[in-house]
Amino acid sequence: MNKFRILSGHIFLQKLKNKMFLVSTILLLLAVTALIVWPTIQESFDDEDSKTKIYVLNQTNQDVDDTLNNSKLISYNETKKNIKSIEKQVEEGKADGLLVLKQKDNVNLLAELKTYESLSPEELQLVGQDITALNQSIVIQNSKLTSEQAGNIFNAKVDIKEIDLNKNSNSKSDEDKQAGAFLSYAVGFLIYIFILSYLSMITNDVASEKSSRIMEILISSVSPSIHLLSKIFGVLAAGITQIAILISYSLGLLYLVGGDYLDLFKDVKEAVSISYFIFTIIFIVLAYILYLTMGATLGSLVSKVEETSQALLPPVMLVMVGFFVMFYGMVDPNSMIVKTFSYIPFTSPMVMPMRISTTDMHLWQALLSAFILFLTIVIMFIFNLRLYQGSVLIYSPNSVFKKVKQAWSLTQK
Repeated sequence: MNKFRILSGHIFLQKLKNKMFLVSTILLLLAVTALIVWPTIQESFDDEDSKTKIYVLNQTNQDVDDTLNNSKLISYNETKKNIKSIEKQVEEGKADGLLVLKQKDNVNLLAELKTYESLSPEELQLVGQDITALNQSIVIQNSKLTSEQAGNIFNAKVDIKEIDLNKNSNSKSDEDKQAGAFLSYAVGFLIYIFILSYLSMITNDVASEKSSRIMEILISSVSPSIHLLSKIFGVLAAGITQIAILISYSLGLLYLVGGDYLDLFKDVKEAVSISYFIFTIIFIVLAYILYLTMGATLGSLVSKVEETSQALLPPVMLVMVGFFVMFYGMVDPNSMIVKTFSYIPFTSPMVMPMRISTTDMHLWQALLSAFILFLTIVIMFIFNLRLYQGSVLIYSPNSVFKKVKQAWSLTQK
């Protein structure tokens, strides 16, 4: 136990002092800073000059001033100038576009948007919504409806109240499910990035120690089982430390800067249950242990560091599958493929937290998925530990399957 504590502590401190750890942590913190602070900076520069300026040439007999309202992104300016002169201003960059409104028939409008440089998808969507609202207003005016009747048409909506017939479930509102989906994407992306990073790290470390023959000195001092455990928990501690730094910094900056992101975080915190956070932490830790165990074993099977990229392909593919299923589950969390992959241990760490936050599933389903994952880790750890004991000192250029067979035969002796 003393050797394990010393070796794992040494590996943990070594990772913290590693230049790549420091650089990646700083880059992540800078990315978080930019993401949180940018809306505040953008608002400070959000004036009339920064808006997309669109001239409106009204060739109809309808009044459009009251309908085409300016927004944070779009500024409409009705003009009576010659169309050629306005097009020249657009080409010279004095305006971003020209909106020509024509009467298509007695009911509908025909709109032409002329630009020199294409507008962004968001701006095009806003212009389309404004033109649709304008056309609806004109249709209502031509129908000779009263202002009250027109208001009833614009404000008409259907409220759908979902009634859960299952008395044993705690139904979530649509807002809670949307907040849960947003948080699940952030958690899934975090798991995806960190697993890939630390999986590659531990595999390269073991392969490097083996190819440089340092492994022979280490194994003569400690047993292969202690070495494997120390590697896993040392790298695991470094990964959890980096996540803790990232989350603590993000929350502190959110409360310091405030703004829309802080309001969104508060809404998410209120919408998501305590059990979600507990299960998310459990799945993150178990996912790290599972993939770090696989990475250490794969590193012991290769003879050179250059071979690690090929050896890492299967676990990387499994992580990618889990991420893409989670992404698909945000659209349809109750689909059979999402339910199935939420119980598969190699993908459940990303898929099951998403199901917990976006569906009205029972608690026993999350417990079952976590138990399957834990049982898989125990079985794989026992198998990989035995394989690791025989593979760390094998330097033959044979294929991976032959090395596994050779390592397994050595442990039988």
